[in-house]
Amino acid sequence: QDHSGHMTSNRIGGQGQDDLYRFNINREIKIDLRGKVLNATSRLPVAGASVTLIETSADNEETILQAQTDGHFHFNLRRDANYVITAAQTGFKTFSGKTFHTRNIDSTTTIQMDLLLEPVEKEEVVVLRNIYFDFDESAIRPDAALELSKILSFLNSDPSIRIELSAHTDSRGSEAYNMALSQRRADAAVAFLVSGGIDPSRLVARGYGFSRLVNHCAPGIECTDEEHQYNRRVEFFIIKD
Repeated sequence: QDHSGHMTSNRIGGQGQDDLYRFNINREIKIDLRGKVLNATSRLPVAGASVTLIETSADNEETILQAQTDGHFHFNLRRDANYVITAAQTGFKTFSGKTFHTRNIDSTTTIQMDLLLEPVEKEEVVVLRNIYFDFDESAIRPDAALELSKILSFLNSDPSIRIELSAHTDSRGSEAYNMALSQRRADAAVAFLVSGGIDPSRLVARGYGFSRLVNHCAPGIECTDEEHQYNRRVEFFIIKD
């Protein structure tokens, strides 16, 4: 904010012994937004949640970051601006967004705001779209590890949760072969979570082969590889007590 004032001085270059001068002081104002993404049920941090800040007064300019291990996030804000903030993480319902503004702020300010994410309901299936396996393999690839790390964060945000992690295949190959392959893949996903510190008693691995197809690509039906890919998926759901 700019501040102005007046002073007298007899400095060289004036028009008399004491001259009146006008001055301006430019004082930089900083506005920060700080908070945490928390599990709405347990109030524990949701690590790695994607937090999006949209400045609606500037052509919907977006800034996206990931919450830290303790759920913390931090944004620098502009003065006299309107914002919407949202957060998302695997295993949680979509956060609809919260609006706020920085109007009438004339001093350095830190706005505190926690975002609460509701976990998915019991037995509500969550599809892990980014978990892929190489052909005839059950080893966890780096891209799949990134997605499974989100499940790790979800489980750490509520120690009372137990989940079933299920793997599915497309319809190519025999039923017995695909059932065994999907079980190996489910076991590999569970082993990844156990290696990350999750108690094995909280996890169930189950392969379903191609018994739960999500499209028309049944055995004997000609489909593109992209269509088959929809069936090659890993899902999880919270086990009902």
